[in-house]
Amino acid sequence: MIVLGIDPDTTHTGVGLIKDGRAIYAKLVEVPNRKAKVRERILRMIDAVDEFLADFRINHPEGTQIGKIVVEGQRHRTNGKARPQDMIHLAQVAGAIAGSCRSYWPGIEIEIPEPQEWKGSVKKAIFTRRVLKDLGLELSPRGGIQYTGSKTVVRVPGTTKLAEKDSSHPIDGLGLAHWGYLRTPLRSLRR
Repeated sequence: MIVLGIDPDTTHTGVGLIKDGRAIYAKLVEVPNRKAKVRERILRMIDAVDEFLADFRINHPEGTQIGKIVVEGQRHRTNGKARPQDMIHLAQVAGAIAGSCRSYWPGIEIEIPEPQEWKGSVKKAIFTRRVLKDLGLELSPRGGIQYTGSKTVVRVPGTTKLAEKDSSHPIDGLGLAHWGYLRTPLRSLRR
Protein backbone atom coordinates (compact mmCIF):
# COMPACT_ATOMS: atom_id res chain seq x y z
CA MET A 1 0.00 0.00 0.00
CA ILE A 2 1.11 3.54 -0.73
CA VAL A 3 0.49 6.27 1.84
CA LEU A 4 0.99 10.00 1.22
CA GLY A 5 1.84 12.13 4.28
CA ILE A 6 1.58 15.92 4.22
CA ASP A 7 2.92 18.31 6.88
CA PRO A 8 1.30 21.69 6.08
CA ASP A 9 2.68 25.13 6.89
CA THR A 10 2.14 28.65 5.57
CA THR A 11 5.65 28.96 4.07
CA HIS A 12 6.83 25.41 3.40
CA THR A 13 4.99 22.09 3.39
CA GLY A 14 6.56 18.65 3.67
CA VAL A 15 5.38 15.73 1.59
CA GLY A 16 6.38 12.10 2.11
CA LEU A 17 5.42 8.88 0.36
CA ILE A 18 5.67 5.40 1.88
CA LYS A 19 5.22 2.22 -0.14
CA ASP A 20 4.99 -1.05 1.77
CA GLY A 21 6.65 0.60 4.78
CA ARG A 22 9.58 2.07 2.81
CA ALA A 23 10.18 5.74 1.99
CA ILE A 24 10.03 6.23 -1.76
CA TYR A 25 9.65 10.00 -2.10
CA ALA A 26 9.90 13.19 -0.04
CA LYS A 27 9.71 16.84 -1.01
CA LEU A 28 9.62 20.34 0.42
CA VAL A 29 7.01 22.56 -1.24
CA GLU A 30 7.82 26.23 -0.65
CA VAL A 31 6.23 29.58 -1.38
CA PRO A 32 8.53 32.07 -3.12
CA ASN A 33 7.94 35.07 -0.83
CA ARG A 34 8.04 34.02 2.84
CA LYS A 35 7.71 37.65 3.96
CA ALA A 36 4.37 38.28 2.26
CA LYS A 37 1.29 38.95 4.38
CA VAL A 38 -0.11 35.86 6.00
CA ARG A 39 -3.28 35.69 3.86
CA GLU A 40 -1.19 35.91 0.70
CA ARG A 41 1.19 33.20 1.98
CA ILE A 42 -1.75 30.92 2.80
CA LEU A 43 -3.18 31.29 -0.70
CA ARG A 44 0.25 30.85 -2.31
CA MET A 45 0.92 27.70 -0.25
CA ILE A 46 -2.48 26.25 -1.13
CA ASP A 47 -1.79 26.94 -4.82
CA ALA A 48 1.76 25.53 -4.61
CA VAL A 49 0.64 22.30 -2.93
CA ASP A 50 -2.32 21.95 -5.29
CA GLU A 51 0.04 22.37 -8.26
CA PHE A 52 2.40 19.78 -6.75
CA LEU A 53 -0.46 17.30 -6.18
CA ALA A 54 -1.79 17.73 -9.74
CA ASP A 55 1.67 17.17 -11.20
CA PHE A 56 2.40 14.30 -8.82
CA ARG A 57 -0.88 12.52 -9.67
CA ILE A 58 -0.03 12.59 -13.38
CA ASN A 59 3.78 12.37 -13.54
CA HIS A 60 4.94 10.28 -10.57
CA PRO A 61 4.93 6.50 -11.13
CA GLU A 62 2.93 5.89 -7.92
CA GLY A 63 0.71 8.96 -8.34
CA THR A 64 -2.39 6.98 -9.25
CA GLN A 65 -1.81 4.15 -6.77
CA ILE A 66 -2.11 6.03 -3.48
CA GLY A 67 -4.32 4.17 -1.01
CA LYS A 68 -4.38 6.57 1.94
CA ILE A 69 -3.51 10.19 2.72
CA VAL A 70 -2.54 11.64 6.09
CA VAL A 71 -2.57 15.45 6.50
CA GLU A 72 -1.45 16.89 9.83
CA GLY A 73 -4.29 18.78 11.50
CA GLN A 74 -4.08 21.38 14.25
CA ARG A 75 -5.71 22.16 17.55
CA HIS A 76 -5.14 25.15 19.78
CA ARG A 77 -4.04 24.20 23.26
CA THR A 78 -4.49 26.73 26.03
CA ASN A 79 -1.11 25.78 27.51
CA GLY A 80 0.66 25.70 24.13
CA LYS A 81 3.22 28.16 22.80
CA ALA A 82 1.51 28.82 19.47
CA ARG A 83 -0.74 31.81 19.00
CA PRO A 84 -4.41 30.98 18.24
CA GLN A 85 -4.33 32.85 14.91
CA ASP A 86 -1.28 30.80 13.81
CA MET A 87 -3.20 27.59 14.51
CA ILE A 88 -6.12 28.92 12.47
CA HIS A 89 -3.79 29.71 9.55
CA LEU A 90 -2.27 26.21 9.67
CA ALA A 91 -5.74 24.67 9.89
CA GLN A 92 -6.81 26.65 6.80
CA VAL A 93 -3.85 25.30 4.83
CA ALA A 94 -4.43 21.73 6.09
CA GLY A 95 -8.14 21.86 5.21
CA ALA A 96 -7.47 23.19 1.72
CA ILE A 97 -4.82 20.50 1.15
CA ALA A 98 -7.20 17.76 2.31
CA GLY A 99 -9.82 19.13 -0.10
CA SER A 100 -7.31 19.12 -2.96
CA CYS A 101 -6.37 15.54 -2.14
CA ARG A 102 -10.02 14.52 -2.23
CA SER A 103 -10.44 16.11 -5.66
CA TYR A 104 -7.40 14.32 -7.11
CA TRP A 105 -8.11 10.96 -5.43
CA PRO A 106 -11.93 10.77 -5.04
CA GLY A 107 -13.13 8.46 -2.28
CA ILE A 108 -9.64 7.95 -0.82
CA GLU A 109 -9.24 7.53 2.93
CA ILE A 110 -7.91 10.76 4.45
CA GLU A 111 -6.83 11.05 8.06
CA ILE A 112 -6.19 14.39 9.76
CA PRO A 113 -4.46 13.64 13.07
CA GLU A 114 -3.30 16.32 15.48
CA PRO A 115 0.47 16.43 16.10
CA GLN A 116 0.17 14.89 19.58
CA GLU A 117 -1.86 12.03 18.14
CA TRP A 118 0.75 10.87 15.63
CA LYS A 119 4.05 11.94 17.21
CA GLY A 120 3.26 12.51 20.87
CA SER A 121 4.92 15.25 22.86
CA VAL A 122 8.49 14.28 21.95
CA LYS A 123 10.90 17.10 21.10
CA LYS A 124 11.34 17.75 17.37
CA ALA A 125 14.99 16.60 17.17
CA ILE A 126 14.25 13.32 18.96
CA PHE A 127 11.19 12.65 16.82
CA THR A 128 13.11 13.39 13.60
CA ARG A 129 15.79 10.86 14.58
CA ARG A 130 13.09 8.32 15.43
CA VAL A 131 11.36 8.66 12.04
CA LEU A 132 14.66 8.40 10.18
CA LYS A 133 15.64 5.31 12.19
CA ASP A 134 12.24 3.62 11.75
CA LEU A 135 12.47 4.10 7.99
CA GLY A 136 16.16 3.16 7.72
CA LEU A 137 17.16 6.68 6.66
CA GLU A 138 19.67 9.34 7.62
CA LEU A 139 20.44 12.92 6.66
CA SER A 140 23.12 12.99 3.99
CA PRO A 141 26.17 15.17 4.68
CA ARG A 142 25.90 16.34 1.05
CA GLY A 143 22.23 17.28 1.37
CA GLY A 144 19.09 15.23 1.16
CA ILE A 145 17.86 12.14 2.95
CA GLN A 146 19.57 8.84 2.19
CA TYR A 147 19.16 5.20 3.10
CA THR A 148 21.28 4.10 6.06
CA GLY A 149 24.13 1.72 5.33
CA SER A 150 24.19 2.26 1.57
CA LYS A 151 27.67 1.77 0.14
CA THR A 152 26.75 4.37 -2.43
CA VAL A 153 24.60 7.34 -1.55
CA VAL A 154 21.02 6.41 -2.41
CA ARG A 155 18.89 9.42 -1.68
CA VAL A 156 15.14 9.41 -1.25
CA PRO A 157 13.82 10.85 -4.54
CA GLY A 158 12.85 14.52 -4.21
CA THR A 159 15.42 15.31 -1.51
CA THR A 160 18.65 15.54 -3.51
CA LYS A 161 19.08 19.32 -3.12
CA LEU A 162 17.47 19.54 0.32
CA ALA A 163 19.60 21.27 2.95
CA GLU A 164 19.54 19.84 6.48
CA LYS A 165 17.85 22.97 7.85
CA ASP A 166 14.92 22.39 5.44
CA SER A 167 14.56 18.67 6.07
CA SER A 168 12.18 18.67 9.05
CA HIS A 169 8.98 19.18 7.03
CA PRO A 170 9.67 16.39 4.48
CA ILE A 171 10.72 14.13 7.38
CA ASP A 172 7.42 14.95 9.11
CA GLY A 173 5.65 14.15 5.82
CA LEU A 174 7.37 10.76 5.83
CA GLY A 175 6.51 10.36 9.53
CA LEU A 176 2.83 11.05 8.86
CA ALA A 177 2.82 8.57 5.97
CA HIS A 178 4.56 5.97 8.16
CA TRP A 179 2.04 6.56 10.96
CA GLY A 180 -0.81 6.09 8.47
CA TYR A 181 0.80 2.95 7.08
CA LEU A 182 1.20 1.42 10.55
CA ARG A 183 -2.48 2.12 11.33
CA THR A 184 -3.70 0.34 8.21
CA PRO A 185 -5.14 -3.15 8.80
CA LEU A 186 -3.01 -5.97 7.37
CA ARG A 187 -5.66 -7.01 4.83
CA SER A 188 -5.57 -3.51 3.29
CA LEU A 189 -1.77 -3.58 2.97
CA ARG A 190 -1.93 -6.58 0.66
CA ARG A 191 -3.89 -4.74 -2.07
